Amino acid sequence: MGGEVAKSLKYVFPSTGHCGSRYVASLMTDAGIVCGHERVFNGDRLSLHYIDNDMLVAESSAFAPPFLAHPVCDGATIIQIVRHPLNVLRSWLYSEGAWGPRAHPAFVAGLEQHPELWKSKLPLWRQSMAKNPDWLATFYLAWNDLIQKLAPGCRVFRIEDGPKLLDYVETEGTTDFDDRSHNSHSVRKEPLTWDVVRRKEVRERLLERCFQYGYTENPDEAIPKDYQLRRGQRADS
Repeated sequence: MGGEVAKSLKYVFPSTGHCGSRYVASLMTDAGIVCGHERVFNGDRLSLHYIDNDMLVAESSAFAPPFLAHPVCDGATIIQIVRHPLNVLRSWLYSEGAWGPRAHPAFVAGLEQHPELWKSKLPLWRQSMAKNPDWLATFYLAWNDLIQKLAPGCRVFRIEDGPKLLDYVETEGTTDFDDRSHNSHSVRKEPLTWDVVRRKEVRERLLERCFQYGYTENPDEAIPKDYQLRRGQRADS
């Protein structure tokens, strides 16, 4: 387990994956809050020694949710990072090796409350690699639910709002860092529509969650115009 807990983290930024966790770590570190990216919570083990070795104050990781009740998170400010659900699904579906829970016992325990994820006879990681939109949508919902279960009432932050995340942490540092290319995997940018999720009940739950997080149905409306231009899109002028 990486040894005894030397100290607690001050900030933890859990997410589902493909939500800009690397961007969050870079933004925080550049602002003076040394933040690991999948160092402490890395999917295979709980690597507590990195807190002292890397002098970490914070951790941004899609592998964090099952560990939010661990003593390493005692007293930590938990900020849940989300991204428009269609953009997450598109990233998973079009990238090499869609992220999904590993066979680690903590992940299995964390997902036992969601029997709908266990209908396939395939191992969990094989299910994720199959890139089934209905399974991935259910995982998006379940993983975010797990965060709220273990850190009830924690702040939810939309990654599309970028550097505004610094408004919710204590830092005297300043940063001009805004390289949101960290948010984008090198995937095809073909549009994805809601009917990619075939099961009506899952699609409706995903839409409800989309609105709960303050998004519209159109994922492009979640991205600030200046960010779109920096991504190389042409301005309509």
